[in-house]
Amino acid sequence: MGISYASKIPSMTKTRSRRDLTQEEIDDARRLEAVYRRWKADQKAEGRPATQEHLAHLCGWSGQSAFSQYAKARIPLNLEALAKLSKALNVDPDQISPRLAEMLPKERSNADMVAHKVGHDGGPPAIGEVDVPYYREVELAAGAGQFEVVENHGYTKRLPLSALDEAGVAPVDAACATLVGDSMSPLIQDGTAVAIDKSFRRIVDGQMYAFDHDGMLRVKYLYRLPMGRIRIASYNSEEYPDEIIGPDEVQFLRIIGRVFWWQTVIPKPPSHLS
Repeated sequence: MGISYASKIPSMTKTRSRRDLTQEEIDDARRLEAVYRRWKADQKAEGRPATQEHLAHLCGWSGQSAFSQYAKARIPLNLEALAKLSKALNVDPDQISPRLAEMLPKERSNADMVAHKVGHDGGPPAIGEVDVPYYREVELAAGAGQFEVVENHGYTKRLPLSALDEAGVAPVDAACATLVGDSMSPLIQDGTAVAIDKSFRRIVDGQMYAFDHDGMLRVKYLYRLPMGRIRIASYNSEEYPDEIIGPDEVQFLRIIGRVFWWQTVIPKPPSHLS
């Protein structure tokens, strides 16, 4: 079904007419609508608000009118709206508008703790390999110690395609992050690269997920609980007890995807044990 437009009504006074959208802009609207439908289904499955009004709130808009006009191709998507919508819908901007995503500024990380552990693997990937993007914590421009989790543009991790095939993950949906700390040890050591399936964000009890918890990049087991709550569990449960997130806090937890692969390097023992 094509996009329909309101007919122009002649007027005795001169008014500024709205231009017709280009085919690229209409395609952006169609992709936005498709992404919104997937987000809505995920939100409902997890017991979270799934209305256009809630999405508008996440974008900082006073009502759902702006989203409706973008999704119905009444007005063209712009860079500011794309940045807000992609963050609220938990997708990469190019999944909504590849043309505008190319114009978004590339962010630089202030989190040296993570940045020094990741980088280009060097050279083009060999047959049977694929380069996937990294996620990292970055400090917001306003400072004050506030962080958010974003895709680390320019940094990649090389993964074997066989691992993606076995897990049923498309290369476009794969990403990586670095686990910091020993909350998941000895299963996953500090500094380990973990691979994430960004298309799998629905909580299945006992699965491991990478998620943005109010600006903190975390890798944990997640469980759904009654009354809209979520349990966050660590493998190292003796030192890291379970956390229960109430329904009023769930809005600060954004799932990036399910962890399906990790690579662990066993640290060198202390010199006195060598």
